[in-house]
Amino acid sequence: SYRPAEKNRIQGFNDMIVFGTLATSSLASGVLLERNGWALLNWLSLPVMVTIAAAVGLLYFRGRPPVTAA
Repeated sequence: SYRPAEKNRIQGFNDMIVFGTLATSSLASGVLLERNGWALLNWLSLPVMVTIAAAVGLLYFRGRPPVTAA
């Protein structure tokens, strides 16, 4: 979706977005931990973990061949 001449600029922009998001979430989790403790962080991470577990389960069971009777 970009021209070869733009490759370095796009890579730099992508790195800025990724590491900016990483820094922001690191700082936010530190603030949340300091103000609210581990319990809130655990509750906030629960929906993310459930979503990931459901996606992994879906991929696992969709990729299995059907069971045939012997």
